[in-house]
Amino acid sequence: MFRFILLFSLLLLSQSTFAFGKLGHQLICQLAYEHLSKDKQQDIDKLLLNIPNKTKTIINNYLYQDKNSPITFAKTCVWADAIKKDKQYDKFKSWHYINVDRSTKHISKNSCKHDCVTQAIEVDQSLLKTAKDPWKKTQALMFLGHWLGDIHQPLHVSYASDWGGNKIKINSPDKKCTSLHWLWDTCLLSREHLTMQQWLTKLNQQWRHAPIKKWQQATVAQWANESLQLVRQADFGYCHLNSKGVCEMSAKDQSAHLYTPAYQAHYAKVSEQRILQAAARLNKLLEQAL
Repeated sequence: MFRFILLFSLLLLSQSTFAFGKLGHQLICQLAYEHLSKDKQQDIDKLLLNIPNKTKTIINNYLYQDKNSPITFAKTCVWADAIKKDKQYDKFKSWHYINVDRSTKHISKNSCKHDCVTQAIEVDQSLLKTAKDPWKKTQALMFLGHWLGDIHQPLHVSYASDWGGNKIKINSPDKKCTSLHWLWDTCLLSREHLTMQQWLTKLNQQWRHAPIKKWQQATVAQWANESLQLVRQADFGYCHLNSKGVCEMSAKDQSAHLYTPAYQAHYAKVSEQRILQAAARLNKLLEQAL
């Protein structure tokens, strides 16, 4: 049900399911929340009171927590993944990513105007700011937090033909990471073996020295372009640029690759920066919209 019957359903799964995984999404939203003004934090807390008990249960079940566990903003940022099997939300499946042609070298505002993550961010930021219905406003908040994680996971700005890196099979010490997409979703973070609180401490230390204001000045299209430029790098292991700058996937790319400790150590730092950038930008959007 994640995709069109089987094949198309797998395509949507690869592109839209677990960008940055459950931990990554929560880290982004918690960091953004912690750096909001007290007034804005209170605005979010009030919106969370609109969440129906059924939805709270869905979120807690998805996170393998007690169904009566308190709901935080961080936890709501996995909701967009938790509802993927609910047909009433089918139209949002393609909102988790943006697919471009392999010849695309830069993302612009016109790269996608409908049913993709760049458009999703603008739609839900606007709804969060203007919606009168409390539940619609709360859903916009939960979606927005999730979309910021998705657009900063590089493989959610990529190509449909290889299912966003799911066809790039890898040999990894962690058996859960059988594809390049899954490595970026979860295993670059899980390799650290840190609790969420330990991650927050680490990332908050980095926040103090990061160019937060500079990151916040970038546009949504620029956020997506940052992801695209990462996946087009040769050492990313995703594709190869031909003489015309087309990001080609060869037969070799569909075979097993060994992603070394050096690769994971390098890109773990890149992944952490993407999480920080997503949190900083979400922070600004929330300050503006609430």
